[in-house]
Amino acid sequence: MFIRDVVQIDRPFEAVAPRFLRDPAWLEPLLSSAAGDGMARCQRGTARRRADSLVVPIRWALESTAASWSLEGDLAIAPISVSRSAVTFEATYTLRDEGIRSGLGTEQAVAGSVRVFLSCLGRALHMDDGW
Repeated sequence: MFIRDVVQIDRPFEAVAPRFLRDPAWLEPLLSSAAGDGMARCQRGTARRRADSLVVPIRWALESTAASWSLEGDLAIAPISVSRSAVTFEATYTLRDEGIRSGLGTEQAVAGSVRVFLSCLGRALHMDDGW
């Protein structure tokens, strides 16, 4: 299934985008808190530049055996204005156990986790003065 969500950040693109080019380990605590149960691992692919945005491939895998899904997609960082940016997460999720059926409950759990992740990400980027 496909999932998409976006968060706006009160920082310019030039301040936000470089953060995503560093070691992705800083994302793991945000992913773990969003998943709610267990540790999350983040694998980042090679970032690529579009006309006015940065696209970062990301794979979000949960170590918990209770979690039955993983996400793979792109974080796109783009300017909204001179002083604001948007981070959009577009991904597909896959179920670990083929016997599990995707349904409204699973979709809501994944969407909720993505929303929490982006909210935490927005707060972290807004409050981070150590650029």
